[in-house]
Amino acid sequence: MTDTVANPPSISRKTRFVDLPADVQRVLESIERAKQVQLQIGSSLVADETETQVQQISRAIQRLGQELQVVRMTLGGDAERVDDAKALVAFGVKHAERAASLVAHATDDGSWALSGLTPLQ
Repeated sequence: MTDTVANPPSISRKTRFVDLPADVQRVLESIERAKQVQLQIGSSLVADETETQVQQISRAIQRLGQELQVVRMTLGGDAERVDDAKALVAFGVKHAERAASLVAHATDDGSWALSGLTPLQ
């Protein structure tokens, strides 16, 4: 037996890759290749998941935008109806106040006469 087989060279932290035995170099290269493959697979999975999530978010934003437009149109129509109702109420109140004033004057004992009006005026 030779000295190399009986006492393999020692490997330390400072041993350079090229100084390692060939079988150790092959094992380390194999480990590095496997690591690179795993990193590529991981990157690919993350990219695919991210793309799917971005597409889902984009669809959700589009759907919410459409729903917001429907709500705005509904509220706009409601606001117009409220404004129309306010105008009708104001018109009714104005005429009711005039009618109440006329009734008050007509039923007042003589106050209409002092104003120079007849009961029918």
